[in-house]
Amino acid sequence: MLIVLLPCTFTPQLFNDVILLNAGELVWAGHKDSMLAHFERIGFPCPKDSNPMQYFVTLCSVSTHTDLDQCVTEERVAALKTGFQDSTFFHDMQEEVGWDHTPLKMLRKRISSKSDAKEEDPFDRPSWSSKLGNLTRRAWTNTVRSRGAVFTRTLQLPLLAIYLLVFFTRLGNDQQSVQNRNGLMLETLVEITMASSVAAVSLCPPLRERYHRERYGGLYGATLFIVSYLLHSIPFSVISSFLWSLIMYFGAGLQLSQPEAFFIYWVAVFLLHLVGESLALLMLGIVSSIPLADSITSFFIMVGIALGGGVYRVSKSVPVWLNVLSFITPFKYSGAIMQVNELRRLNLTCDGSSGMAIENVSRLAIVTPNVSSQLPTFATNTTGDHIAEAAASCLWETGDDYLNDSLAEWQLNLGINFGALLTLMAFYLGLTLIIFECRKKVLH
Repeated sequence: MLIVLLPCTFTPQLFNDVILLNAGELVWAGHKDSMLAHFERIGFPCPKDSNPMQYFVTLCSVSTHTDLDQCVTEERVAALKTGFQDSTFFHDMQEEVGWDHTPLKMLRKRISSKSDAKEEDPFDRPSWSSKLGNLTRRAWTNTVRSRGAVFTRTLQLPLLAIYLLVFFTRLGNDQQSVQNRNGLMLETLVEITMASSVAAVSLCPPLRERYHRERYGGLYGATLFIVSYLLHSIPFSVISSFLWSLIMYFGAGLQLSQPEAFFIYWVAVFLLHLVGESLALLMLGIVSSIPLADSITSFFIMVGIALGGGVYRVSKSVPVWLNVLSFITPFKYSGAIMQVNELRRLNLTCDGSSGMAIENVSRLAIVTPNVSSQLPTFATNTTGDHIAEAAASCLWETGDDYLNDSLAEWQLNLGINFGALLTLMAFYLGLTLIIFECRKKVLH
């Protein structure tokens, strides 16, 4: 006996008798030459120029993609079973094997009476934890088996870090290094979230489609899917964020005098990586199109960085509602974490010891303090004379002076920023859960 799931064109030549099953019940059992005539007689003829075996296997399958498809295919399979049980092939098979319905009916009646009398045992069903473990293990195994997926999740960020080091090299401690460090923090916000969102958009759709099929079958819900997806992706996020932090932190020469600053930077990068994954998962729950989900995710990331990351100089001319929107972006808090972690207790020099001549400073964009602003400022537009004058007058003796001028008092507290960032991530995941739960109704 040979079991075939997806028969090809030449498969019928290898068989004499064929059995088609659905949920353990016979749809056809007999010689292969009688199949075409039987299915045509009950109203399901095989189309011309098609593979008969593939057509009949598809015909006997139940589609769970949507409720409508499931209802139509279940009615079709029921008609196929009834048509075979009413056919002469089925009665001839019964007589040939001596099939007596009486013992079978008595057995079914006895089983049904016992099941009605006995309450359902909760231990017969798999627990929530066992389902979560199986889903996480399956997603992890499928990812590890794909070299492209492992490269995307693990080595993409380290390669980007090496590429960025070409432009930043070693950072000094002069006035211009404040701008360079802020620029590096800005690049970290952009690269980490964009890379993680692109990886999620490219690797999550197969898992999403499998979830929809298995959810319609009643196997598990959206909570298990989202939690298992995050659990299987966290190890990759830890490895890739650590490699990025290791290369960028020591390669660019960040706060080497403070060992704990590296771990704070690593945790911030790791959380940013999870933010990108969460945003991509949220968009994949809203739209089915992968390119559209990628475009929308990238758009929201760039808008969020523009609002909360401090790319633009915030002044009184900026509408208040834009300032309010910045509080719901994770980049407001992650940017403040990186700025405080990098510039706190950093001694700055005013003699241009980094090798940069004062006469060439006019070509740079120096960050000027914006006391009236309550948002971090990475870049501003000033005239060349003003920049040269600012560089020569030594605006900040330490990084703390710059932080006090450009950040609000509450933003200097790392605990508040980490708490707000984690709260926003929980909000995004909760919103993703609601969208996946309602996706079925929204599509219909």
